[in-house]
Amino acid sequence: MIPEALRSPSVRYLINPAGRFEIGGPQADAGLTGRKIIVDTYGGCCPHGGGAFSGKDPTKVNRSGAYAARWIAKHLVSAGLARWATLQLSYVIGQPDPVSLLVDTHGTGKVSDETLEWAVRGTFDFSVDGIVNDLSLQVVSYYDTAAYGHVGREDIALPWERTPRIRQLQEAAGVIRRSPPDQQRLTRFLLESLSPQGLSATKWPRGGSTATDCSARRPSTAGRS
Repeated sequence: MIPEALRSPSVRYLINPAGRFEIGGPQADAGLTGRKIIVDTYGGCCPHGGGAFSGKDPTKVNRSGAYAARWIAKHLVSAGLARWATLQLSYVIGQPDPVSLLVDTHGTGKVSDETLEWAVRGTFDFSVDGIVNDLSLQVVSYYDTAAYGHVGREDIALPWERTPRIRQLQEAAGVIRRSPPDQQRLTRFLLESLSPQGLSATKWPRGGSTATDCSARRPSTAGRS
């Protein structure tokens, strides 16, 4: 029973949104775990949900969501929008887009965390397909990440450690001037993102589990996620 004080008409309750969830064992999962995500990312300095990267292909948000969170948090820091950033994403099975997105700059943001949340929504595609495509997760050599972690690596080229959308993010956050047509398109994107169809229905042109958290710090590339 949910206390009346915690109820609201705006709250959505998602109970097995993909249907009955009864199949287990090897038929449903690879049966492989390995090191936990907390070991392969930030070693406990950042709150992080999920099991392990091993045994999960990129369509599983334990893996793809963690990489996306790292990618975006690193953009926030590299763009000079914050000195410290944590990104929280929450997904449910059967829904392509996150049901929750939170940006926390721990008081170091150049603009408000709410502004940065809208900025990252307008700059990045948070759907699972969008993450897989933007980070080319189907062709990444995961063999190279089998030791020494998945984040903050300077010895190998990992797509979630690159920051190609710094200017777009700065424009979306309003710290540098955007041309009027781009501003109009961003406004239209934000309105569409509130539609019942969700972010997957939007047409904002982007450049270039089950909650995952990610942060990055400047100047070090080894952040938190």
